[in-house]
Amino acid sequence: MGYHVTITRERNGIESPIPLDDWLAHVRESSELRFDKPEGEDPVSRFTRSVHAAAWNCRDDAWLGWSNGEIWTKNPPEELISYMIEIAPKFSARVRGDEGEYYRSLEDYYYEEDERQVPRAEYEQRLAKRAKNPWQHLKNFFGRFGLTILIVGFLFLLRMLFT
Repeated sequence: MGYHVTITRERNGIESPIPLDDWLAHVRESSELRFDKPEGEDPVSRFTRSVHAAAWNCRDDAWLGWSNGEIWTKNPPEELISYMIEIAPKFSARVRGDEGEYYRSLEDYYYEEDERQVPRAEYEQRLAKRAKNPWQHLKNFFGRFGLTILIVGFLFLLRMLFT
């Protein structure tokens, strides 16, 4: 498990992939990224080739990879997130964290709900309010599973009545 950060063009649930050729061209032109071409058949080498991973020159343990139209990394240092924020506009994209936050900078990020940008403070305030309200947990449970429970209960009653 880890924390993924992604450069994505996704907006409101609509995918718009970053072409692999754009990623490859960016790495070739960049002085901060380089392709390592591992030749082995070990899992790390195969993974590196499969996601077109490029090492970040500023840190030995940092990299970016391309997969399914997105540029991503796992457990990045803050400096790499800043770099991702810097290059995202070149791909007409933005940077999304693993918890659904979109970064403008390391200190300034927001969430999206119903095509609206929700500032970090407002989002976190709502989460804290929900966590304090035990009825919210029941509402969430029944909102997701309530219909299923009703249908199963109804079928159970019908079975008992007709057997």
